[in-house]
Amino acid sequence: MENEISLLAYHLPLDGHPEIGNNWLAAKELGWKELEVFDQIGVKGTFEPVEVEVLVAELEAYYSHTATVALAGSQEVSSGILLSGGGYRWLPKAAKETVGCFITGNFDEPAWGVAHEEEIHFLALGHTATEKVGPRALASHLSNSFKVRSNFLDIPNPF
Repeated sequence: MENEISLLAYHLPLDGHPEIGNNWLAAKELGWKELEVFDQIGVKGTFEPVEVEVLVAELEAYYSHTATVALAGSQEVSSGILLSGGGYRWLPKAAKETVGCFITGNFDEPAWGVAHEEEIHFLALGHTATEKVGPRALASHLSNSFKVRSNFLDIPNPF
C-alpha cells in the first residue's frame, strides 16, 4: 500500500482453483472427501454422515456467518455441492447430482421452492462470507511463495 500497488483478485478464478479456491479449499478444510468438479468452479464431495442441523452449525462456524436454509432433504446428510457466492442459480442442476445438500453464498426466493420440490437441503451462508476463503489463501500464498507482503482486507458485508 505504501507504493500504491494493489492486487485485485477476482473471485471466479478463485472459486474453482483446486488448491486455494473458495470452493475446493473450503471443502478440504471441512473434511470433505471424493472431491470432483461441479460445473467448472464448484466442488462436489462426500463427508461423514451428520445430522443436517449439525452441518448447518459447522458451516456457520466455518464461515462466521448465519445460514439461511431450506431444510428439505433427509435428516442425515453425507454429500454435497459447494458453489460460493451467487451459486444459487445452479440449485436445479445440483439437485440432479443426487447429493444431500447444496451450499452457496446467497439466494433468491425461488430457491426455497426448488429445494423443497427436489428434496435437497439448501444452505446460503452469505455471498461475501463464502468468497473470503480464496483471497485469504491467495494472500498467504503470495507472501510465502514470492516474499511479497500481502494484506487481505476484510470489509464487513452482511450479504
